[in-house]
Amino acid sequence: MAEGCIYIYTGDGRGKSPAAIGRAVQAAVEGKRVVIIQFLKGKGLGDSDFLRRMEPEIKLFRFEKSDACFADLTPEQQAVVDECGQKAVQYERYINRSGDEEIMERWQSKNGVTITNKEDMDIDSFKKAVEGVDEWFVEQLKDAGYDDGQELVDLFEK
Repeated sequence: MAEGCIYIYTGDGRGKSPAAIGRAVQAAVEGKRVVIIQFLKGKGLGDSDFLRRMEPEIKLFRFEKSDACFADLTPEQQAVVDECGQKAVQYERYINRSGDEEIMERWQSKNGVTITNKEDMDIDSFKKAVEGVDEWFVEQLKDAGYDDGQELVDLFEK
């Protein structure tokens, strides 16, 4: 079994999601299998559409947290929370057992995604395909109240 890494970003303040996304992109570029699991207390960074376009290289799971304590929920609400947790675990097990080929086939056949293998892509085509992504990412961060997005992008250009 291959050895992997788990990165955990936690704490008050800003910067955890951009740091995790930056590390995830870096790992995906290196050909590593990447899964992001977010536990959000409230409205998270509006990055899920961007990250979902990066599947199957980066898989995203988000869990919204209620301010209510589990014990204070009604039995019906507790049942929903339990069911969601069970389904999340089942899905996580499914994707970990799925081979990359199976995941890519599913995305191509069901979602209309075109996948180009890295050995079939020259560097100029890749640069053209991702042109403008860094500016878009910085703007998304600005819109979410982060003013240091360019610094994050600059880290990848060194």
